[in-house]
Amino acid sequence: MFALSSYDYPLPKHLIATAPIYPREAAKLLVYDRAKEHITHTTFAHLLEFIPKDCIIALNNTRVLKARIYGKKLGTQTSREIFFHRFATRDDFSALASSANTLESTCASLLDSSALALCQIRGRVKLGDIFVCARFYAQVVALLDNGYRAIRFFSLKDSALGEQCGSVAKIMKGTTAKVANLPQFLQSSHSPTAKPAIAVQGVAEAGFFRNPRILEEAKGAERESIATLTPLSQEAVLAMLEEIGHIPLPPYIKRASNDNDIKDYQTLFATQAGAIAAPTASLHLSSTMLEALKEQLVYLTLHIGAGTFASVDVPDIREHTMHTESLHITAQALERLLCAKSRLCVGTSALRSVEFAARLYETHPKPYADLHAQCDIFLHLGNKPRYVDYLLTNFHLPKSTLTMLVASMVGYEQWRKIYEQAIAKEYRFYSYGDAMLIL
Repeated sequence: MFALSSYDYPLPKHLIATAPIYPREAAKLLVYDRAKEHITHTTFAHLLEFIPKDCIIALNNTRVLKARIYGKKLGTQTSREIFFHRFATRDDFSALASSANTLESTCASLLDSSALALCQIRGRVKLGDIFVCARFYAQVVALLDNGYRAIRFFSLKDSALGEQCGSVAKIMKGTTAKVANLPQFLQSSHSPTAKPAIAVQGVAEAGFFRNPRILEEAKGAERESIATLTPLSQEAVLAMLEEIGHIPLPPYIKRASNDNDIKDYQTLFATQAGAIAAPTASLHLSSTMLEALKEQLVYLTLHIGAGTFASVDVPDIREHTMHTESLHITAQALERLLCAKSRLCVGTSALRSVEFAARLYETHPKPYADLHAQCDIFLHLGNKPRYVDYLLTNFHLPKSTLTMLVASMVGYEQWRKIYEQAIAKEYRFYSYGDAMLIL
């Protein structure tokens, strides 16, 4: 039961859901009663008939970012995908500052920055590469061993540029992308006598080039005409993603995202932006259901990352290193969850969050306080859930940690039996698929 191969199973391709069922309640629902070892096949419209009346229901209110953006590398006309994953943490900064694959101008200020983004970029990338993404600019400031590229984003207000300078596009046309520092590059791209000039605003803290002489010598209307290059804050990066980004559909959905996905791949209660994958069990919940259950609901936030789709690649699953995800639970929500007589988690992300928090408070004294942590709990048959009584979830990928979590709830043989029946009954699998309720 700890061999990775034990969690493989054959799945016909036509059972991989690439779009949701409408309406939400029309999805199939498999209900498994562990005490009776009994399976019931129904639809999601009947969910409320099976939910215990006295349990607290945990929901993950994370919001999926429009994390895929596209830009052209300077000097080329080839569009490249930049996939935002998360903002760098202080631990990341410490590793970056000691890396040889980091721009010198960035090293000195990493610990003072909060808007360095960790991204994946399709294709070969070199240190210092610059990408033009609509009206924004992205510079690669570090290359990480785990495949992430540390990116700093900028916006350039170029509407005031005169004919002598031309537009930013003209300035950059035909230039090489091997530039050590984007603001310095843009500054030096102009003749010293050209007016108006480009100045760098508000980036002294970021350790970037600045020429105060230009600002000092400019007066009145001339000063107002100076265009500014501004590094984006975390809030501004998130706003940029919302403006020009695309919903990051899971890798097994082999199509581009569309306008329908903006709504379909988001729960009705998604309020906390930060995920790059949806808590998919919650996609089935309609506003009518949420209203009927409102007295039982408790919200937490786990920003789901790309690791949720990753297959385990070690022969013994106990040797797997679990990915981390940012977790936040308010003190009030934490108290309701941990003091409840029974708990139902909607989705594996909610279950992992509750288990992580409950185990943390085994050794932490009360009173409860807001919890901010990096959740890395891996639940499997050797580390079963101890605090969660029921689970509502979708059907998951072979050899994934989510499949192993389901097995830890019901037992290995029962998990295989449930999935075999689901396939035989042609349930739809994965993110846009059908659901199962474990009681």
